Amino acid sequence: MASPMIQSYEKHMAMDVEAVLHMKEGLGETSYAQNSSLQKKSMEALKKIIMDSALDVYITQSPESFTITDLGCSSGPNALFIVGDIIKTIAGICKMLSKPTPEFSVHLNDLPTNDFNAIFVSFPQFVEGLKIGAEESDRPSVYLAGLPGSFYGRLFRESPYILYALPLACIGSLRFL
Repeated sequence: MASPMIQSYEKHMAMDVEAVLHMKEGLGETSYAQNSSLQKKSMEALKKIIMDSALDVYITQSPESFTITDLGCSSGPNALFIVGDIIKTIAGICKMLSKPTPEFSVHLNDLPTNDFNAIFVSFPQFVEGLKIGAEESDRPSVYLAGLPGSFYGRLFRESPYILYALPLACIGSLRFL
């Protein structure tokens, strides 16, 4: 067990990281939302791997609910980019297999200074986009949660239940390079 002095130092350092590292909030000209094309290109390069992983989890587990967790999501249009593709693809497979579409729980994590409001404001439009072309019985139910905090610490409660999650941490951490 670490000494109280080390624990205090670690806590102090964690708070400094959360206070110092953040993206420019909002949707203005200098915001992250307007200046994240490099991150989108990185996401597009990794998309096939992420989609294959999501499909593998769904096909092998067939969960009634599917959790997607993006660690380091930041804000702006990239936050839900691959999440939407995962949901549409799984819903399409369910329709093809005549199975009910699972409920989707989307956890978006970033430092507390992230402008989660920009994501939450865009969420209803995101969900409406998922419904386009889908029959009413095939429309996915999607629930969104923001998880402010460092992914180097604990973000979820302990649970005796298996959480099927697809962490998109590899994408999120690219934003800090």
